[in-house]
Amino acid sequence: MLAKVLRHGDRVCDLGAFAGHYSAWLNDTGLVTAHAYDAAEDIEVYTEGRVRHASLADASLDVGLCDVSLCLEAPALRNLDKHSRRALVVSWALPDIPAVGHHNPKSAAEAREAISGDRGIARLA
Repeated sequence: MLAKVLRHGDRVCDLGAFAGHYSAWLNDTGLVTAHAYDAAEDIEVYTEGRVRHASLADASLDVGLCDVSLCLEAPALRNLDKHSRRALVVSWALPDIPAVGHHNPKSAAEAREAISGDRGIARLA
């Protein structure tokens, strides 16, 4: 699946990255250059600069254009597609699974509906 989305040299933006573990792993592959962003308070201090502070809810957010945007547990889909040229990787927590920090749980059907329509984004799985 990874090879269907990422290409050698892609710029990947991990939006809502928390501690930046996905970006770190992607960077370790040598396939892409990943940048991590999260809106958590003091995220830059907590992650020793690995994750930059950015809020997906902020309509003025500008992290530059990425080839692929990665957003797991997406709270603000309306602002995500403006940062991604070719692919957007998104997931949501299921409504019946309790967890701290999941602000926008969706069923599988609700998640599919949220990314369909006029966004022009193809669904791979």
